[in-house]
Amino acid sequence: MATTQYVFQPDGKLFREDITRREIGITPQIARAMSGDVSARANAIAQHERWGQFNVQVESTGDCWWTALLPRLTIKCPWRMDGGKWTPNLNNPEDPIQALDWIPPDDMRLVFLMPVKWSPGNCIAEKVGHTYLFAFDNQGATWRLPLGNLYDECRICLGQERFAAASHMQCVAAALEQFANSQWNADLWRTQAQTKALFSFLPKDSGFDQIPPERHWTSYCSKVGNAISEKVVLL
Repeated sequence: MATTQYVFQPDGKLFREDITRREIGITPQIARAMSGDVSARANAIAQHERWGQFNVQVESTGDCWWTALLPRLTIKCPWRMDGGKWTPNLNNPEDPIQALDWIPPDDMRLVFLMPVKWSPGNCIAEKVGHTYLFAFDNQGATWRLPLGNLYDECRICLGQERFAAASHMQCVAAALEQFANSQWNADLWRTQAQTKALFSFLPKDSGFDQIPPERHWTSYCSKVGNAISEKVVLL
């Protein structure tokens, strides 16, 4: 079957388009394979005072990959004075444990990524995979921060792994609360000098002032090649 349509362009030109359409027989397996990678991306789904902007990638499988663009990173761990600076000391639990908020540099986009799927049978939204913490530079490259509780591919060791709630947003928020309140440890900590150089504060009577690093933040991080980072919606 052929269809003809006429299209006016903004410059005043008129075009004729002849469209031919016919059915092609395919098997259900081919149909599933063709639609398996279909996804839609949306930004600014919600804005949270603490967790920042929420974006999402929705896939044909029903999985939703939620991106939280974090305006700050809560670092809960042992701290100690080192060269006049208050720095993380993850491998010494006898040092005082504090939760300090670290503000990312202007050219870093700090991302919390979490997959959620709706369970019709239970009428709940559930986490269906791992959570990740990525740092993106202005060129879109992915970096791993020099912290404990992070695997090489930027997967987060949350401790508690099952999260379920009445909505997608509640499920993601519950994981973020766990993430912020979990103590960072030395299990996956390998770069002590980089950690202390990037995450340092100056104690003051009223609290702590964050100290900018001497070099660009990427100097203290490791670049990561991870297909999962493509699920992130940055815009």
